[in-house]
Parts: sequence; C-alpha cells; structure tokens
Amino acid sequence: MLTAKGLRVAESGNKPVATPVLKVPDRVRISPIVPREHEQSDFMLRQDTDECFIFEKLGTDRKVDIPKSFIEKIHSFGNSKPALVQLSGRLQWVSAKRNFELFVDKPPASPAVAYGIGKDVDFGYPTRQGITGKFGREDRLSEIMGRGWYVFYDLDGKYLRWPGHGVDQIWV
Repeated sequence: MLTAKGLRVAESGNKPVATPVLKVPDRVRISPIVPREHEQSDFMLRQDTDECFIFEKLGTDRKVDIPKSFIEKIHSFGNSKPALVQLSGRLQWVSAKRNFELFVDKPPASPAVAYGIGKDVDFGYPTRQGITGKFGREDRLSEIMGRGWYVFYDLDGKYLRWPGHGVDQIWV
C-alpha cells in the first residue's frame, strides 16, 4: 500500500513499517558491490517492473536488473543525496563477461578484503582458462592498480589468488 508521502507501508505484526519507494529516474547507490570502490558510483533507476528494478550505472551504458526480492533495504536521504539500495547478496563485476551480475553471498565486511572473495588457483589456471593478464603481488596491489591494471573476476565472481611463500599473488 502506498501512502500520500510516497512510502510503501507493509504490515509487520500490528505495526506498519514504512520503506521508501523508488521511482524513475531516481539516483541510487548500491551496496554491497565488488570491487567495493563501485559503492561510491551512482546508478539511475531506468525502469520499475512488477518484479525488478532496472538500474544504469551513470557515465556508462551498463545496466543491471535487480529483483525486488534481492533488495534487503532502501534508505532514502531526501532529494539531496542518492538513496542507498542494500542487497541481500552482492552485485559483482565479472571481468570475463564485462558486466555486473548478482551473487547470493555477501562479500566480507573487512576493508582488507575490498576486492571481494578470492579463490585459490595454481599458477597455470589462467592459461588453461584462456585468461590473459599476470599475477601481481597482493601487497603491491594498489601500486599495480595505479598503473591502470584491474583485479580479474572469474565467472563465479571471485578473484584469482595464487598463495605464495610469504606473499600471495592476485591475477590482474
């Protein structure tokens, strides 16, 4: 049920709970997104269907369909700031497909894992998969990324990690 102020009211026991309603062309930020730096990106609501919202990342032509059932909460901050859409899983960049996809597990909350969820592979895994790039030292990742490299995310939304002696390597 919608109220006059544009809030959706859902019955929770005996007490109604108000949640903000999104409307085209509202600006939002989405969380969690991997890599975490994209959580500062603005998305615009392009379409609202019965079952999902279709968002477009501003400044790109990348669109993502997010089922309404995948949205945990929507926080509205008035007209001055984008609303925050919190997901029950994560929105993840997938390098191989060059787009964003939804995954059901949330990334770890620690800032030390800003690049999401890794999976250990052997040194030859990328070559066998036909993936170009190179392994870079995890402790020098910010330096490598400053030179224009990006962390590679496999089809399962995880980055490739080669555990090493004393320092781990990440595929970039």
